[in-house]
Amino acid sequence: MSGNSESVADSGGPVTVPDNAPVLGYTRLSQESDRSIIGQKEDIREYCADRDLELVWILNDGTGLSGFDGSREKYDELRRHVSEGAVSAVVVRDLSRLSRNQNNWIRLLLALDERDVELHSVERACRYLRL
Repeated sequence: MSGNSESVADSGGPVTVPDNAPVLGYTRLSQESDRSIIGQKEDIREYCADRDLELVWILNDGTGLSGFDGSREKYDELRRHVSEGAVSAVVVRDLSRLSRNQNNWIRLLLALDERDVELHSVERACRYLRL
C-alpha cells in the first residue's frame, strides 16, 4: 500500500472490490484533537480485530494538519486506493479525522459509494455503507 503499490483498476472500466480486499486505517491529529496518533492507531487496530477486518495499513498524516486542508499526502493516498478499488473498507477513529471541508467530504463519500467501500467509525462503533 505504499507509493509503489500497483493499481488494481483497469483502463477506465468499472472496478469491483474483491471480497478479500484489505482494510485501510487513517489517522490525523489536529490542534483540537484529544486523541494522540498512537491512541488512534490502537483504537483502529482493536476495532478491526474485534470485527475480523483485515487491517493491512494505517495511513498517518501526522500532527498539526487541518481537516480543512485538501492537500494531505496520506489522505490523497487513501483516496487513490479507494478510487482504484484496492480496499474494502476505511476505518477512522472519528469521522472528523477525514475532512472538515464539506466539498472534500462529498467527493470522498461519492468515491466510497461508487466503489462499494465501507467507512467505519471507531468512535461511533458503526459502519456507513451506501449513500
